[in-house]
Amino acid sequence: MVEESMTSKTAQIESDLEVPLGKVQPFRIAMNPKLFEAARSGNKRILDELLQQKDFFFGASAGEITSCLLGVIVEGNTALHIVASRGHLEIAKEICCREISLLAAQNTRLDTPLHCAARAGDEKMVSLIIQFAREGEIKERGVLRAKNRDEANALHEAAQYNHANMAKVLMEEDVGLASMPNSAGMSPLYLAIVTGSIDVAKALLQSSS
Repeated sequence: MVEESMTSKTAQIESDLEVPLGKVQPFRIAMNPKLFEAARSGNKRILDELLQQKDFFFGASAGEITSCLLGVIVEGNTALHIVASRGHLEIAKEICCREISLLAAQNTRLDTPLHCAARAGDEKMVSLIIQFAREGEIKERGVLRAKNRDEANALHEAAQYNHANMAKVLMEEDVGLASMPNSAGMSPLYLAIVTGSIDVAKALLQSSS
């Protein structure tokens, strides 16, 4: 039963990334198809070629230059959301170096790239995001405590998907995450218990003791 549950959760993660390019929200830029390909496949060569193209950046109103790295797909996912879900560290580094603001970007479900990385159980990606938030002009605490449409933070995601090591990484950065309730009034510890994520529950109890 637990295996079936985890399989369905994994399938949900993958299905979230299968969103086709099409109409996006008003005032948002549609993602360049080549950027979408690079983010999905992890092919940094494609990204490097795009970044060298003059038309990869275009003029916005008031004569400002807008980066196509800000483009999104239908569900509002940026390239950083996609690579965070798939573990493409080198591309994530390049994107963060060029568009640090994407660390705080939210899709239509209000997920940030940190939510995506935590859901996927990618500790290295989470650490990378936290590092860039700490060193950049983005408020680290804001990135760590960002809530999605379910008012879940990244630790809730780790709890739901039973990523114990992920929970430890997040708790080392901000123990306050453990006391934040989601829209159902559940803390990450309570959510871990309800969903049968025993490893996470143990990790949270050890971290808070």
